[in-house]
Order: sequence, then C-alpha cells, then structure tokens
Amino acid sequence: MAQSSPSHSSQMGRVRVRASTGENPTHGARGGGHSAGRRLRSVDVEAAAQGPGTFSAQGRVNREPHRGGSNQGGVGAMARILFFTFDGGGNHPPTIGIATELKQRGHAVTVAGYESQRRRFEEAGLSFVTLPRSGSFVQPVGVSEMEMRMALARGVIANPDHLVEVPELAKGHDAMVVDSGLHMALAAAAALAQPSAVLFHTAAAFFKPSPFTAPFLAAINATRQAHDIAPLTGLLDLTEPIQVIVATLPELDDYNLQAPANWHWVGPIPGPAKESLDEALFDGSDHRPLVLVGLTTHTAYGPQTDRLQRILDALSQLPVRVVATAGVAVDMAAVRVPANAVVRDYLPHRALMPEAAVCVTHLGHGTLTEALLQGVPLVCLPNPMSDQIYLAQRVTTLGAGVQIDQDSAPATIREAVQTVLSTSSYREAAVALKTRIGKGGAGRAADVLEAMLPVKVVPARR
Repeated sequence: MAQSSPSHSSQMGRVRVRASTGENPTHGARGGGHSAGRRLRSVDVEAAAQGPGTFSAQGRVNREPHRGGSNQGGVGAMARILFFTFDGGGNHPPTIGIATELKQRGHAVTVAGYESQRRRFEEAGLSFVTLPRSGSFVQPVGVSEMEMRMALARGVIANPDHLVEVPELAKGHDAMVVDSGLHMALAAAAALAQPSAVLFHTAAAFFKPSPFTAPFLAAINATRQAHDIAPLTGLLDLTEPIQVIVATLPELDDYNLQAPANWHWVGPIPGPAKESLDEALFDGSDHRPLVLVGLTTHTAYGPQTDRLQRILDALSQLPVRVVATAGVAVDMAAVRVPANAVVRDYLPHRALMPEAAVCVTHLGHGTLTEALLQGVPLVCLPNPMSDQIYLAQRVTTLGAGVQIDQDSAPATIREAVQTVLSTSSYREAAVALKTRIGKGGAGRAADVLEAMLPVKVVPARR
C-alpha cells in the first residue's frame, strides 16, 4: 500500500491488538439493554410466510398463499435466493454477511447489482450478476450536492429499468432480498409471486419525511406514476406489507418505536474479517492513546483531503498516536503527515479498533459498527448528504461520542477529541452498546428470511 510520507521511526513495534472481552451473546431479546423502559423491536423468527402480490389502489400489496416457485421439495429443501443491491458503501457488509450466512446454510445465493460492486462480492465468494440495463451506472464526482442527489435518484433510487430487470432476474428464484435504496426494485419485487424482504443497512428513521428525503420521494413518485403505480407518501411506505430487516441496533433507530410487527432489528452486521495488521506502525514501547481516524471509502461525498488534513493538524498537538485511513477520496500526495501519525490508503479497522481510545470519523454505519463492536467512543464529523447526521445525533444522545461540523477547524476537532479522551462516560456508553450488539446479526437475519420461504427448511448448519 502507498504511504504518504516516510515512517517517523526506524525502530517500530506492532500496534497492539487486544482480543475483545466481555461479549454478551444477546440475541435481540425485547426490552432491557442500554435503554431500559423503551419498546425495542427485535427479531421475530416466527415471521409469517408470504405469497404473491399485486398492487392495490394505494400502492400496497395484496398477498395470497404462495402457490408457485421452484422450492417445493418439502422439509429440508434449500432455496434459491436473489439479492438486489447497489454501490452504496456501507450497504455492502450486511449484504455480504447475510448472503454468506445463507450460503453456508446450504442455500443457493446470487447477488445482482452494479458492475462497480462485482469485485467486493466475488472476493467474498458470492455469485454476482450485473443488472443488465442499469448496472453500468457510476456515481459522478466533482458535482454539486444537488446534482449528486439527482444522479443517484436517476441511476439507482428511482431507476425505471429496475421494473424490468427485477422480474427478468427473479425467474427461477424462490425469494428475494432488496436493498432499501432500490425503490423501483422494491415496487417490482412486491408484485411478484416470490416472497421478498427489504434490507436496511442503517437506521430506518433517517428515511422518514424530511427536506433531505423530499427530492428522492419526488423522483420515485414521478417514476411510479409514469408506470401506473400509485405514489408513496414516504420512503418507508412500500416496506410495510413485506418482511423488513434492519441491520442496526434499535437504540440507534427510533423508528423501532412505531414500526409494525414485520420489522426486525437484527443488529449491526460487520463485513467479513479481513487480513490482520502485519505492519509495524509505532514503537512497541509507545503507550500513548491511539486515535483511529477513518473517513469515507466512497467518492459520493466529494474530496476528503481537506477534512483529513484538519484532523491531522488537530491531533498533531496532542500526546496521542494517530492512525488514519485515507480512502479513495483523499489525495495522498497533498497530505502533510505529522510526526505522531501514520496515514495509509487502507488498513483493516478491525485489527486497529481494539487498541483505539477514540475513533474520529465521518460516521458511516460500517465504521460505527466496527467502533461499537469494540466499545470505542466516537468523534463524529458527519457528511450532510447521508444518514450520518442522524447516526451522529443518536450517538450523542446515547452518550457514546460527540458530534461536530464536518468543516470544523483544527482547534474544535482537538477539543472534541480531548473531551472524549478525558471523560470516561463516553467509553462506558460505547461499551454498553457493545454488549447490546452481541453476536449473530447475520444469523438472525437469515432466520427471518428462512421463515418467509414457501416451505419449511432444515438448513445444513455449520
């Protein structure tokens, strides 16, 4: 991997990576946990099976018992399950996690998405097909925020091609899982005979009516009306008649307080474990607190070089070690790396997070998941055009970190990091959320999906 500057020490040991302790094998029991007294929805593995559906006048789906599909071999028959996804960054880990779990249970799994995603899924050992009409779309860079939103609406969220692609690709499959961002794919799947589910990789509450979601809703309804499908009143409407899997904690999503019974909060699903850290970053005798800086790995939020530089400048004056992962949106040649920092294009966060005292991040759901899995508090500089603002608000409400503006000056960033490092309640709150995550989010999601299949299955467990 490329390095932006020479290492500052010729005698370096490894960053210590501690094994996580105190795991709580929580399986989503209702109530309890960090927010006792709140009604927290979780997995109901007795979810009712679904059948074919057609649009009603309100755009809902009328379902009858399943009479079709190829999976009618009786108890023990495995299913052919098709995932529809798009290149959204943080939506990859839960999709890969659930699809892998289903594959390991003996099901035949295929992922349909955009060509830019192929490598990620094939490296995870999953079968991938490109959407034949829309799959060449690539999110533009160097454009305004509104232009970026409209491109995302045209190419992904409200793309009419999905109304044709989904029925074509669904042939021969027994069930489908559709990313919550593919609204026309949701509309197409809801009208097919096969049972289907929706996958949210982040908090569903972010998609409630707001100035941010309004342009997307308008684009979706324009496409729906052009194809004689009743309009939606909100981005969460179409998910109501089908099974919904939300891959986050209910504490991070206040929509759990009002959602119907077909919604299942399975907990965060991290991506597959990647390589361990085999590079010496700091001298082994250096015990200064480790600050892990992780910015977006996606280009949709524009250049990140200035933001990373301000963070590095802020931390350069603190008695800390700094490890920063730059990602594809940073011009590494333009970054000035202080003496207490190491910057790389990529390093495995999972290997670094157990050692971290605080994580400074844009707060994508993937980075949030990795931090909470180790009980690491956060300093959040969220991008405005995303779910990150909402997630940052939840993190601060739960006491597991602080939120500052993405354009904050180095002095503001430095003060936020000092506050989190010197106040034990932030780590205590993060550890409390860690115990709520437990293990097995992908397994709980797979249980929901198997429960909706037209026949009972007895999976080939690992």
